[in-house]
Amino acid sequence: MYARIKQILIKSNIKSVLGVPNDSAYPFMKSILKWRDIGTLKYYALPVRIGNLFSRIKVLNIFSRIFAYLLIHISSVNNSSERIRNFRINRKKSVLEDQRYTSVHTKVTKNNTFFSYRTVMEENVNTCYLIDFYNIKKEKKDARSLFRALKYIITNEKIDLVLFVGVLDFFQFSLIKVPYKLEHKHLYLMGDILIKQDLTENLELFSMSNWDFGLFNYDVR
Repeated sequence: MYARIKQILIKSNIKSVLGVPNDSAYPFMKSILKWRDIGTLKYYALPVRIGNLFSRIKVLNIFSRIFAYLLIHISSVNNSSERIRNFRINRKKSVLEDQRYTSVHTKVTKNNTFFSYRTVMEENVNTCYLIDFYNIKKEKKDARSLFRALKYIITNEKIDLVLFVGVLDFFQFSLIKVPYKLEHKHLYLMGDILIKQDLTENLELFSMSNWDFGLFNYDVR
């Protein structure tokens, strides 16, 4: 089936394809379909009510909520921003956002910042997935837009945990990187070359350092 799909894509001049398999699909994509690794998507977390995550001791929620507020407000003085990468979505094309979001998502434009998120209940933990955030003038993610997004979420939503999945390469201390062994689901960014390109293009494509990729790029949340 994949061989037939490849031929159709090649006729449409599609040079390469991407996918984000989980632990179950990853061995099949790698061994059978011969897709190549680009990298793994990282998880970043802000525990807001830690008592609801582990011990169910409600008094811990008070301290963790204060800690969360302190973290994001300390971060408000930081003005670092992401490095522009070779492969990233052009956010000027509004059609992408129109296709990405549904009625279950929240989109906010405020103080020169755009951010989007979705809240879901996962294993009795009220989780907010921060899908995207960026400085509208700079057209890229930065610490100030992250601060505004997190402040809005924990002020307006009754959530236990905020998660961001993707590339976060600028200095910030609002979100804590989740250790690989504690990730809920490992997510692998992979690709396949359909139309042969020169070596330079291939090296760029299969290097995670060239990608700005996260939840905004695919609609699992």
